[in-house]
Amino acid sequence: MSGKDSKKKIWEVDSAYKNYLSTHYPEAIEFIKRNAEKIKNKGNIWLDIQKYSEYSGKASDGSALPGAGKVILFKKIVFDIFPRKMKPHYIEEDTDYNRYITWKTATEDIRTQKSAGYKGERWIVECLLDIHKAQSQIKKVLVPPTSKRIVNPAYSTYLQSQAYRQYRAECASYESRLSDYKTYRRNFQEFHLPDGTVKKVLLYMRAEEKYEMLRQLGVSEAEIRESRQRLVKPEEPAPPSAPSREITKTIPGHYEERTVPGKWVWHHSINSVRRS
Repeated sequence: MSGKDSKKKIWEVDSAYKNYLSTHYPEAIEFIKRNAEKIKNKGNIWLDIQKYSEYSGKASDGSALPGAGKVILFKKIVFDIFPRKMKPHYIEEDTDYNRYITWKTATEDIRTQKSAGYKGERWIVECLLDIHKAQSQIKKVLVPPTSKRIVNPAYSTYLQSQAYRQYRAECASYESRLSDYKTYRRNFQEFHLPDGTVKKVLLYMRAEEKYEMLRQLGVSEAEIRESRQRLVKPEEPAPPSAPSREITKTIPGHYEERTVPGKWVWHHSINSVRRS
C-alpha cells in the first residue's frame, strides 16, 4: 500500500466494497428489514441481494414526484437468505467501520456456505407505488394594495384634438426648415449678377460684409433677403398645454378567491413478500 493510500481508511481502499456501495443493494437490505414483516428473525440472517428494479419516480404527466428523488422507489427485489454463522466484531462509535465489517463478514460467510453446497432460500419482494393527485382547493388570498399607472383618457382625447394636429404640422414644417437651414448655411450659394453671370459665395450667419459685397456686385435685394431668411435658424414650435400622459390608480387591498391545484401524492409500500 502506497503512502497516500495508507492515510485512507480500510473501507476506502477496498474496491469490492466501493463497487457494492455504487449499487442500491444497501438500501434494498434496509428496506426489506424495515418493511418486510413476513421475514422473521432478521437479526440472525444475511440478505444476499440478487437483483432489483425501480419505479421511474414520475407522475402520469411526466413530472417528477415531490420528494421521490430522495428515496429509492423499489419495484421488485429478489434476494437469498442465509443463516448467520459468523459474527462481526464491531468497534464502538465507529459507524463507517462497523458498516464495512458487517458487509465483509456477510460476504465471507455467504461465500463459505455456498462453497460447502448450501443454497440460500430465494425470496421475492414486490412493491406498490400508489400515485394520485390531491383535489384542487379554493382559498381566499389577501391581495395587498397596489398602485397602477394607466393611460389617461383625457390625454387620448387630446391626441385627437385640432390643437395637437396643428402642432404636429408645425413640427413637420420646423424639421423641414431646420434641415434646409443646416444644409444652406454650410454650402456655397449661387447669386445672379446683372451681367448674367453667377457668383458662388459661402455664407454664414451675420456675414454682413459679404452681403455688402453682393450689393456692390449688383445682386438684387430680393435675393439677399431670401438668403438671409434661409440662414436664420427656425424656432421650434411650443406644444400646447396637454393633460398628463398617465395617471396613478390605487387598488385597495382585498381578498381574492383562487383555485390552488392539487399536488401529486404518492405512497411506496410492499405489495407482497413470498418465497420463490
